[in-house]
Amino acid sequence: MDTAETADDSKQREHTMTEKGLELFHTTMDKHIQTLKRVSNKIDEHCVKITSGQMDNDTLDLLKQSLEKYTKKSDDYISFLTHTKTAEATMEGLIRSSIAETTGFRPKSTLKEPSVKSQKKTSKKSLSKASLRSSNSSVLRQKAKISVETARKKLEFAQEESDLLTQKAEYEATCIIEKAKLAAKEKGLSARKEAAVAMAELNAIEEDETESESSDNGSEIVKIQLTKKYVEDQNKILSKENDNEKYISRPSQLDPSVPSFKPSNLPTTKETGQTIKHVKQEDVNNNVDFAKFLMKKDLLTSRFHKFDDCPENHVSWKNTFKCVVNEISATATEELDLLLQYTGVHSRKQVISIKVANAGYPSIALERAWNRLDSRYGSPEKVESALKMKLSVVPKITYKDKNKLYELSDVLAEIRAVKEKPEYSALLSFYDTAVGVNPTISKVTSRITK
Repeated sequence: MDTAETADDSKQREHTMTEKGLELFHTTMDKHIQTLKRVSNKIDEHCVKITSGQMDNDTLDLLKQSLEKYTKKSDDYISFLTHTKTAEATMEGLIRSSIAETTGFRPKSTLKEPSVKSQKKTSKKSLSKASLRSSNSSVLRQKAKISVETARKKLEFAQEESDLLTQKAEYEATCIIEKAKLAAKEKGLSARKEAAVAMAELNAIEEDETESESSDNGSEIVKIQLTKKYVEDQNKILSKENDNEKYISRPSQLDPSVPSFKPSNLPTTKETGQTIKHVKQEDVNNNVDFAKFLMKKDLLTSRFHKFDDCPENHVSWKNTFKCVVNEISATATEELDLLLQYTGVHSRKQVISIKVANAGYPSIALERAWNRLDSRYGSPEKVESALKMKLSVVPKITYKDKNKLYELSDVLAEIRAVKEKPEYSALLSFYDTAVGVNPTISKVTSRITK
């Protein structure tokens, strides 16, 4: 009868929350649940310590405090659900009460019902306290049993995991060894392949040389044999004619004072040898000329050097470039290509732009390219400024640094060589006056000048 009345009263007290109230309810409920989880984790930790043989008074005290805290937080959560008065709160409160009864943590207060008398409330509170004291030992035993089973399962899986890791390590080691063996075999095969290719090339070269020598010797032998055979045939013919003349008497109608006829087109062995020797000498001369041509070609191309975009080096670079181009008799197109190949980073860009602007007219492009380079890097002002800067960076030479006199001498020689050119002589003439001489003398100490 009381239960029916309590259910009716609960249904009458249930109401629907607003959206904000429902959000606040869920937030508070999550906080209570998280708090209970943290306390439950602490209880699990204490139980693990006890089952592992670390049981002492401090651990038992901590376990007791955690159990009391869990009971208090559970009561607070159930009290919160009781006062919320919603269907969801009522259902959650019944679930929490059932969990507490199952685990032995009976709450100090259950869902309050208006029809229950105060005497029943008092009896429930006292019963909750008594059940808490009596269930401590059963909870400990249950927790210990769960922990032991958990540890046993973990140990079994750890053993299986260890076996798998061992098998994996063995497999990886085997793979590494096999990979190393394959790499060694591959290197050996590559080395044998290179050796075989080199040997084949050497054999081919030797065969070519042997064939060329045999062909040369064979051709010479054939020539000598043919010449010898021709001479022998001619001698046989002459000997037969002489024999016939011995046995046949004919009246002599010839002038005895006329010299005997000697055929001029009969080659002799000696003349044949001289002819062969002369041919071989011409071949040797041709080979020497060809070798000289190749050496001269390599020498000319090696004389080219790239321009470094420095004005002080423009005159020397241009003279060398022009000299080599004239020696090889290069056309305007070839000279323009060489100019692109042997100019610096910035100067090359200007030559490219001029070549593109004068496509199809290599002579005009070449002339304009040289004019541009002369104006940018070979103008008297640029050269004079660069030489003055080069002379200024030469340090002052003391008596101990006499070897640096060579550096100063090289700079002065370069200035003199440039000054002798007509286009630079006027601007560099100040080096013949005190304005140009005094800075140079200041580079040397008075002790050295004396």
